[in-house]
Amino acid sequence: MPDPVPAPPREGSEPAPGRPARPYRIPSFLRATLAIHAGGLATLLAVPERWPWVAGALVLDHLAIGGACLTPQSRLLGPNVSRLGAEETARGEIGLTFDDGPDPEVTPRVLDLLAERGAQASFFAIGKRVREHPEIAAEIARRGHRVENHTLHHRYDFSLRGVRPLEREIAGAQE
Repeated sequence: MPDPVPAPPREGSEPAPGRPARPYRIPSFLRATLAIHAGGLATLLAVPERWPWVAGALVLDHLAIGGACLTPQSRLLGPNVSRLGAEETARGEIGLTFDDGPDPEVTPRVLDLLAERGAQASFFAIGKRVREHPEIAAEIARRGHRVENHTLHHRYDFSLRGVRPLEREIAGAQE
């Protein structure tokens, strides 16, 4: 896979001068889920025969977490960026992203359309496809677009596999 294109610092992504960055604060939803897990553990230690109730509570809790993960723009798990900064908005900018490439038929056409309009975009590339079509990934970068990591295989069940497999997928795409 070609070397990743370094991302330039984004204007407006730093705190305002003289204003410190806000420290991370665990959202209430996650604090509640931690409390449910701690309560479940305490219940199991105190009254082991209540394990079916604890298991049921944890299943419901994990379903709620999964739902929060799959809900666009949900803030239950913490803040997410869904808007450009004030300076970008004032200039009339928008964010364009393309996922799951590079594709030998589609990506060159998209690059030509972007060039016709003088637009830049971010391409979230799957590592396996970059290895299959390194010349297309290089062309994306050559034209001034950003090539971003969209994991090695982009498995649709990645959220069910845990942290270590996801780390391997991300690291594998960076190689």
